[in-house]
Amino acid sequence: MNFKKAVKSITGLPSEIILNTPKMTVEADEKIRIENFKGLVEYTDKFICINTNTFTIKIEGELLNIGYMTKEEICILGSIKNINYD
Repeated sequence: MNFKKAVKSITGLPSEIILNTPKMTVEADEKIRIENFKGLVEYTDKFICINTNTFTIKIEGELLNIGYMTKEEICILGSIKNINYD
C-alpha cells in the first residue's frame, strides 16, 4: 500500500482530498460539477474537455455552457448526452 492510500485508510478522509482525484457530481442530464480539475482543454456548446490529475473528462451534449468555474471546481450546464474518461 502506498503512503497516500495508507493515510486515507488511517484518517478516513475522502480519496479526492488525499489522492487529489477528481470528484464528479451529476444531476440528471443537465448539470455536472467536477472538483479537483486541472484545466479546461476545449469548450464549445456541443463538447467540453476537462483535464484532471488522473484522466481527461469529455462531455458531449447540446447547449453546453460553464455555469461557474473556480480554482477547485467547475460546473457544466446544458443537455448532457455523454461523459467519457480517457
